[in-house]
Amino acid sequence: MKFGNQLVAFLDQRYNQAFLVVLLAGVLLRLKYFFMESIWNDASVHLWYALKFLRQPSFMFSYSFLSGDYVVPQFITAFFYIFTQDIFVAGKLMALFYAIVGIFFMYLLGSELKDKQFGLIAALVFAFNPLFWFYSVRPLADAPLTAMFVVGAYCILKLEKERTRLWAIITVGVLFAAMLTKNAAILLFIAFLIYFPTFKYKILKDTAVRFAYLLAVGLFVLANLVYYALFRANLVYEVFIAKIINQEGLLQGFEAISYLPHLLSWYVLIFAIIGTFFVLFYRKKEFYFILLAPFIFWIYIEFFVRNAFDRYMLPVVPFIILLAVFGIIELSELAKLAIKSKYVKLAIIAVVVILICFNYYQYGSALTDSKVESYVGYAEAGDWVKANVPETNAVLFAGSWRSMRTFSERETVDSYLDAQDGNLVNLRSDRYFNSREVFEADLVKALSDGKQVYLEIDIWEYAQPSWYFPLTQESVNYFQTLGFVPANIIEYELTTQQGLQKMPVILILKHGN
Repeated sequence: MKFGNQLVAFLDQRYNQAFLVVLLAGVLLRLKYFFMESIWNDASVHLWYALKFLRQPSFMFSYSFLSGDYVVPQFITAFFYIFTQDIFVAGKLMALFYAIVGIFFMYLLGSELKDKQFGLIAALVFAFNPLFWFYSVRPLADAPLTAMFVVGAYCILKLEKERTRLWAIITVGVLFAAMLTKNAAILLFIAFLIYFPTFKYKILKDTAVRFAYLLAVGLFVLANLVYYALFRANLVYEVFIAKIINQEGLLQGFEAISYLPHLLSWYVLIFAIIGTFFVLFYRKKEFYFILLAPFIFWIYIEFFVRNAFDRYMLPVVPFIILLAVFGIIELSELAKLAIKSKYVKLAIIAVVVILICFNYYQYGSALTDSKVESYVGYAEAGDWVKANVPETNAVLFAGSWRSMRTFSERETVDSYLDAQDGNLVNLRSDRYFNSREVFEADLVKALSDGKQVYLEIDIWEYAQPSWYFPLTQESVNYFQTLGFVPANIIEYELTTQQGLQKMPVILILKHGN
């Protein structure tokens, strides 16, 4: 069947039509915050890598590009930058792209697990999930990783059902794409390796499934050999084994699981527990991977990752939503049998799902609104630096070096002694972090070298040196005693106890020589 005919057939089905409405709603939710100026410093790192790759294609083979997660998101960001010529917009388009992929494959996954009604409900709840929403408007890799977990689970289920070499190749390809999205996807790879021998051992006799295993393991070994040849480092040890040996997460107690109410809400968790009961009671084997994957992921994050943030647990969200939706549908089926009315099931599902999505929307809006005013001003600061700070015979010491590097489009070094024309100097480096005396000495040297010296400090980045941060009038006075004067003050309207007030958020100072 030709693509045009397939598209017409797809659009002719009412559940598919309803899904397109859900997908549109999910996109509109994210477009609501598309133009926010807030960007976290760790996100700006990978925007810079995408930009640097376009300027210097050989950078894609560097340790920084390949070992720091985000490999595929960086390529996608670079692709969007070609058309937008705005790295911030390109990063947000990358995040939106992954959100669309995640919602779309959630519908397909739910449809494969049960039926299209199930897939539609799962996609709707997933699209409105406040944490998936919150992180899919920022150019981070956690929402993309979550989307790839959904795609990976769908492919594994299709491999199980179809048992063809085509699906074997697609599944392995998706698993590797997930690991190149964020290396935590190695846990999805491990879940795949465990799943068939543990729950579907008879299927292992199938040629296509054995081919998938051999291909996956072979490519995994080859990738690690290439990585070792390039960087003399063991990738699996760095990202996985070392954390298991150190058992860093044990020091934090049950930190990761405590995020689940925040990620999903208590009522969705209760429905998920009920859904899990029905899966086990009815022996719904098609759901076993949906149980296995988040369990393995949680064990690893809980016991082997130190200082886990809520976004680290985001990949478990779609699986728990699937279990919750299954619980809701099964409960509605029981109610239908008890009350003996064909409308009861639909009414229960509609009311419960509407309430979940309404509460998700309220929480998601409040969460995103609360962060939209933080970490702003870097794009404006970067533009000012590009226009006003010469690339020759000048140096800029930056407190928020990662964001300033991205938006000024200038490379950063950790010491003035290593600085070349156009470089920023990282004030958070070991050289300066605990010693303002070293900073003062390098300032004197820069001035004696005839450099124009600039300084960027701001109210946002909490990891700036403690000898001037948190930023206060005393901090500004200190720099003024060294001879710095304001060159540009970036102000934003921020919500305070007195309402909206215009406040300085980033200061760019210049030494008066």
